[in-house]
Amino acid sequence: MVSIDATRLIGPGCGATLVLRHVHGECRQCEQRPKGKEKIMNVTSKSSIQVSHDDAAWSLAQGEAMSLPIGPGRRELRVLDGRVWVTQQGALDMPAHDYWLTAGETLEVQDGAQLVVEAWPTARFQLLVPPQACPARRERKLSLPVFGLPGLRPAGA
Repeated sequence: MVSIDATRLIGPGCGATLVLRHVHGECRQCEQRPKGKEKIMNVTSKSSIQVSHDDAAWSLAQGEAMSLPIGPGRRELRVLDGRVWVTQQGALDMPAHDYWLTAGETLEVQDGAQLVVEAWPTARFQLLVPPQACPARRERKLSLPVFGLPGLRPAGA
């Protein structure tokens, strides 16, 4: 089990997202890591995770991880800059999945999934709703101005 030194809720209008920071050296994984190997995560005294409302992107600094609950409907995680390590929660009958994504790559995620996203070393990413995931909308009548269209005249003209 990973020790956590801080939690925080964030999210730009799309639901709450739990942000976790790992306390390096206080978990079994850190104790079992051979000396001289790269640290799994670094301690940060203050979270630097930022949300850009211009492009609905999250920015993660080195050593920061986010828990992202997915839904309703499926989503696409698109990496804009940097590299991320994504772990998708498993179940008793199915192990967790790990993915490495770099700038320009996209991961399709099903409804109800739980992700943990970590930047390696830093990253910006978006969690998008693809058009195919939206429920069918009622047909809308489209009214176009008829002026200037050949063969069409306003009613009564």
